[in-house]
Amino acid sequence: SSITMVEHKKGDPAKLAKILREMDLVESVLVQSFDWDWLERMHALEPRLAITALGGKELTPDQLERVRRTGACMVHWNARDLKAGDVPRLHELGYLVCIFTVDDDLSFIGAAAAGIDAITTNRPGRLKELVAAGVVRRPAKQ
Repeated sequence: SSITMVEHKKGDPAKLAKILREMDLVESVLVQSFDWDWLERMHALEPRLAITALGGKELTPDQLERVRRTGACMVHWNARDLKAGDVPRLHELGYLVCIFTVDDDLSFIGAAAAGIDAITTNRPGRLKELVAAGVVRRPAKQ
């Protein structure tokens, strides 16, 4: 399935919260940003909103604490930086895990096998083909 992700680049969180409320989209979109202070402010303004913390580099305890303060339900991490052991750790903390940007078949397969919840790709058609063929699939829940 798919969901609209709104990526913050600049601007006041109050303005975006107002627009999303006026359009009745607060519970229909994910709002993501690399600016975690901005995400904290957005979460305080509109706690019903699904927040995604964009990040990269090594996932450290300090970063995890900062993510927690954003109110995020999802971590959207650079695929080159996320380690396989980070995925179960994030899941244990209650986060969905998304990676960016993966475009090749073997990376799709590996991401699914690692338990990734969502993939940002420039090749959604190819990913859908591989999922439909059963080539890309997440491990069965234990």
